Amino acid sequence: MALSNGAPAAKRARSSAVQGKGQSSKAVTTRRAKLFQPFRALGLVTDDVPFVLLVRHGGRDAVKPDIYIFTCIGNSWMMWDADRMTLLFVGEPVENDIRSLLIMSGSSGKDTVLAASGSNIHCFIRGKLVDTMTTEDEGIISAGQTSVQLSHLLSVGDNVMALSKQEDKLYVWSFAQKSLLRTIDLGRPIVGTDDTFHASAILHPSTYVDKVLLGSDNGYLQLYNFRNSTLLHTFKRSSLLEYMDIEEALVDPEESFAIVDLVQTPAIDIVAIMFEAGYVLLMDIRYDEPILYARAARGNVSQGKILGRSSVSFRTDGMAYTMAVGTRLGDIILFDLENSLAPAPGGRKARPAQLAHTIRTAHTGAVSSVQFLQGQPLLISNGSDNAVRQWFFESVPSTTAPPRLLKTREGHSAPPRVIRYIGEGGNTIISTGGDDRSVRSVSVIRDSRSAELSQGALQKKANQIARPVISLKLSPAISFAHSSTRTRDWDDLVTVHSGLPFAQSWSTRNNKMGEHRMRSTKLDKRAEESEATAVDLSVCGNFSMVGNEDGYVEMYNIQSGRYRRRYDTRTTKKQRVVKKLKGGVVQWKEEVVPIKGAKVTGIASDAINKTLAVSTADGKLHFFDFHDGHLIDSIQTRSPTLSTSLHRSSNLLACTHSDQSITLYDMETRKQVRLFQGFAGEILDIAFSPDGRWLVASSRDGFVRTFDIPTSRLVDYFFTKEIAISITFSPLGDFLATVHENSRGIFLWANRNQYLNLPLSGIDEQEVLTLAAKNQAQEALPSLRGVDLDELADEDAKLKELDAGEAEYQRTFTSQPQLFVSDEASSEEGGLLTLSTMPRSRWMTLLNLDIIKARNKPKEAPKKPEKAPFFLPVGAGSRPDSAIDRKSGLSLGEEIMADEETDSGNQSRRLQVLASNGLDFQSEFSQRLAGALQDDQMDALFVYLNALSPPALDSEIRSLARLEDLTCFLNCMTRRLQQHRDYDAVQAMVSVALRIHGDMIAMNGTKSDANTTDEEDADQGEQLGTAMKTLMAEQYREGNRLLDLVQYCMGTLSFVRDMPLV
Repeated sequence: MALSNGAPAAKRARSSAVQGKGQSSKAVTTRRAKLFQPFRALGLVTDDVPFVLLVRHGGRDAVKPDIYIFTCIGNSWMMWDADRMTLLFVGEPVENDIRSLLIMSGSSGKDTVLAASGSNIHCFIRGKLVDTMTTEDEGIISAGQTSVQLSHLLSVGDNVMALSKQEDKLYVWSFAQKSLLRTIDLGRPIVGTDDTFHASAILHPSTYVDKVLLGSDNGYLQLYNFRNSTLLHTFKRSSLLEYMDIEEALVDPEESFAIVDLVQTPAIDIVAIMFEAGYVLLMDIRYDEPILYARAARGNVSQGKILGRSSVSFRTDGMAYTMAVGTRLGDIILFDLENSLAPAPGGRKARPAQLAHTIRTAHTGAVSSVQFLQGQPLLISNGSDNAVRQWFFESVPSTTAPPRLLKTREGHSAPPRVIRYIGEGGNTIISTGGDDRSVRSVSVIRDSRSAELSQGALQKKANQIARPVISLKLSPAISFAHSSTRTRDWDDLVTVHSGLPFAQSWSTRNNKMGEHRMRSTKLDKRAEESEATAVDLSVCGNFSMVGNEDGYVEMYNIQSGRYRRRYDTRTTKKQRVVKKLKGGVVQWKEEVVPIKGAKVTGIASDAINKTLAVSTADGKLHFFDFHDGHLIDSIQTRSPTLSTSLHRSSNLLACTHSDQSITLYDMETRKQVRLFQGFAGEILDIAFSPDGRWLVASSRDGFVRTFDIPTSRLVDYFFTKEIAISITFSPLGDFLATVHENSRGIFLWANRNQYLNLPLSGIDEQEVLTLAAKNQAQEALPSLRGVDLDELADEDAKLKELDAGEAEYQRTFTSQPQLFVSDEASSEEGGLLTLSTMPRSRWMTLLNLDIIKARNKPKEAPKKPEKAPFFLPVGAGSRPDSAIDRKSGLSLGEEIMADEETDSGNQSRRLQVLASNGLDFQSEFSQRLAGALQDDQMDALFVYLNALSPPALDSEIRSLARLEDLTCFLNCMTRRLQQHRDYDAVQAMVSVALRIHGDMIAMNGTKSDANTTDEEDADQGEQLGTAMKTLMAEQYREGNRLLDLVQYCMGTLSFVRDMPLV
């Protein structure tokens, strides 16, 4: 993500998409995360709301229609191209979750998407919210939820209707006027019964003008005229059950005969009635005659809630007459409507439909909707398993031929538990560990490149043994490791799974499971196989290290899968064993046998395959020689270790512990270098930033904390409602990816430090805990679309407007204070000399600012324009020869370039002229210098100086026109050198000051003019000369100290490097 610091704020914000409006309205956010901004969500395709189709003719192809699929994700919706299954649009988030979708064609020819959310119907055009239709009683109850929950959208001409199950009302709007026309109360007692009608489904029968058919949750049907709110006819439940040869008195109480949906069949007057118990009745509503009925069940499973909304569709391509039924068990059942069975004897009975085929586990969750394309042998289905699938029927006149899966777009059907970036470009994330038992490769760049890594032909095997596909997959993964060095040659991913004694290899290039299962060696023949608990891949991509619960790690060659060596963390004991010799002689012998060790919780190998670190559950950290496997050192940590993470560039090993702390160890010296505490819950995952400066940690208390490793301080945090269970940093440092409990998506957070100079300072842990207790730090998760760009731009602009001296802008630019007991000790030799924490490029820019300005000037002056056509009027100042200045004879561009070249050199002289003419003034910068020198407080001054941009700092130095101001500046620089701090900053600023004001210093400060008549100027000249001499002496002293310290450090490092390690 290439971003520019000089770009306008709105354009910067566009490069970091952000959270949705709907999510932000639910969260109470009083502190916005500084470092990480919500960017977008990945891996979300659909939820349990039925999808809708939009078919356009005459689009890209005059013959082939364009087909679009609209799915819901929480409070937003997505538009997919059915031909390529690519994402086209994401609708703006709304306040409440969407429960129904509808497509309407407006008068302008633009298709409008209607979404029922809460008590409102929102209207979208090309993904943008353009209007909202509300109910009359749009009251808000005390709990903050709307009293009306709309669902089941339906359009009849210009009328839009929606059901409210809670209120038993039908709302009717005018789509053109976006106004509510009438409200029909449906909760009326049914004549002749003790039941009350509670609407649960709605349908407009074809050719029935101003009529709607309503189904209830107790099995009744009613026909209404919605124009005058008149009830026309009631179909009794007993009659509907009798048509399906079901006696009402013998109905099992566990079977629910609530009508969940009504569907118009291709034949006029014939309607499909779907009962929740799994029955589908085709009935002629005009003559109240039964036609067919079908029963959807899997084996002996026939009771309970089988069907849901929009789970029936009819094939209309003319090749076969098929009815597809999707069940909550995940099956799609196909019935042959042409070859039905004989009806049951006695009375008016519907003929049973013949079963044609069953697609078992078409979805791993409940099927939300099935729909045949009009006139095409293509069936589209979506389910609660976060998947949309297309099923193709071969064009043969046979109803028994099963369909084949044509296309699919899916994500995790269960929340993943472990994610990691792979590769160097940061384009792919591996996610796994969920209850769906899948290993998925998720593309950050393009959703169409995301795929599940294949575990073999499991679907075929599952059909043969009549078992779910998920039962044949490997158990959920608990850890994995990846190396991209040999991706083109062999497998590059290794996973360990819960309860399994082996590690499995994978190929991310081919998106499939590898051939090798690296099984733990069974040391004790009488014991069971040890479960694999941790895994790591060497940086070269040749070796895989697998740890188990018995406390040892085994190395395998990942190319061949062969065993190489063992790293044993177990302790040993002496044991007497019986050894039988020839002739029946029994001999006792003492042998050293290992004791069962603690479970391996983490494995890490360094960047040069020299050392292997192994952590165990007993709180020990073991260091092994990578090549021969002998134990180098073993240290006891503060508490049992839960996991480890190694930053190979800095050789820092991070360990999470059961006492809610994180320790950092140097792999080279095997010493603890940092300790991070303050967590209020179990630490779930940690991740290093690519440069090794930050350590990000997620914990059970809901916070994601960012620690600055050099200063060992907490510098940022954010809190989410759903706990982040796994985090990973992009290799380029531009994104932080998280997965959360009860969420199937992967959420990206943009690192704002990539394109903004963010103020970072230490944060008190007590502040974090206080905000958590008050629930005032909650951050909304990234949405599929993002928030208003202007809002983010305004926040960034406010951040830039902060004064550099304010606490909010006081980033740790300057070096840390010296650790001296007293001020007298600070001037003694032997102290440190520290630099500022600003990047080197900042001071190089300041020193070469004139060169940069000259380089950025236009190469040539504007050319004289050609003569204007005769018909264009020529006004004052617009004549072609007006580009020539009459006085100077230069072109306008040449004059501007000449002025720019003299401006920087004459600025100091102009200020001196103003001062000499009596226009003496003291700028804000001069006041800061005098105040810092008077109070001997250089920290605040240097915070201000280091916070300024190089052009602004250059301008401030040029403004030192008075001798008194220049003397204060030199004294401040001298005082900072005496404090042994910000050495590079002082050198850069003094160099610029001497280059700009060198003439003034030489004229007034090197010697005192005896003939001068102004005693005040003479005194100021002497003070300037004294300040310059003092600065030169201090500069000479500090320069020598710097050389001595550098030589001392180089000598010490050379000695340590050449010293043999015993």
